[in-house]
Amino acid sequence: MILLYEILTAVSVALLFFFSLSEIAVISANRAAVSAMKDRRVFGARAAFRILEKAERTMSMILIGSNIATISSTAFITFVAVESFRLGARDMAFLTAVQTVLFLIFCEALPKIVARFKADAVILFVAYPLHLFLFLFAPLVSVALAFARRSRSAFAISQDSDASQKAKDEIDSLFRLGSSEGSIEETHSRFVNEILSLHRITVTEAMTPTIDIVSIEIERPVSELLTMIQKTRFSRIPVYRDDK
Repeated sequence: MILLYEILTAVSVALLFFFSLSEIAVISANRAAVSAMKDRRVFGARAAFRILEKAERTMSMILIGSNIATISSTAFITFVAVESFRLGARDMAFLTAVQTVLFLIFCEALPKIVARFKADAVILFVAYPLHLFLFLFAPLVSVALAFARRSRSAFAISQDSDASQKAKDEIDSLFRLGSSEGSIEETHSRFVNEILSLHRITVTEAMTPTIDIVSIEIERPVSELLTMIQKTRFSRIPVYRDDK
């Protein structure tokens, strides 16, 4: 019986590591890069792309699985410690402290650091197991998502701005990927980046003060206009009449 609980403890800890790894991989993976790998038929890329397409459902499943793994591993470790070693209250407190530190380092920090810097590779590795857990946890995930939608409606929380920002980030990632692979000229990529950053530019930054505008009064001779064009190299010059 003790051996069974030791095996269950090891499985729970491994699942906790897996869910922590998967959480950051789903958040950090570059969808454009995964799509490119899918087109090249890289193993796991198709499954990974489907995971990213339903990221909200996947993240809900990961949070549920992570909580189940955390609670289960803690319960199994406590049972094994009490039954096998007959630990007292003071020893259990020490064991809990050590367990907490080890879990934070090896089941939280370490997998998340790895997934953060190797997200595109990790998402390929975890894609198929995630599909399996999505199937197993489907009822719980559906209930969690329904509750989340009702909560958003109750508190009037809108996702429009988040969706808009996500779309901009995906466009930016696509052009960065195309530029790095040589399929998109860097000049075009820079133009798109500047367009996407327009929302951060104020009118004051874009406008030209009246005193700095190069213009000509409508009654001035053409020769003066030609001289102005040659001097400024502008292709268009505003024409005004009576300060209008």
